[in-house]
Amino acid sequence: MTIKTVQIDAATFIPTDDCIVLRSLNGYPIIEMAFPFHEDTPNFRLTISQALHLRDALNELTKVRFLEVTKEDVK
Repeated sequence: MTIKTVQIDAATFIPTDDCIVLRSLNGYPIIEMAFPFHEDTPNFRLTISQALHLRDALNELTKVRFLEVTKEDVK
């Protein structure tokens, strides 16, 4: 099992620090996303495809681009 956390620092619209927890369960093709400090919010189970779509949406919204390896780079 692999667990990663994303810290969200307090800001004007978020009164206290918060975090998002991402967890992959070995042997299962899902990513579980949880908001541990929000008891009324259920955990989300994302398929690998949905998790990749979420990553792409975040990249697009933040204008972050990962470096792409081209065939010329591999030569």
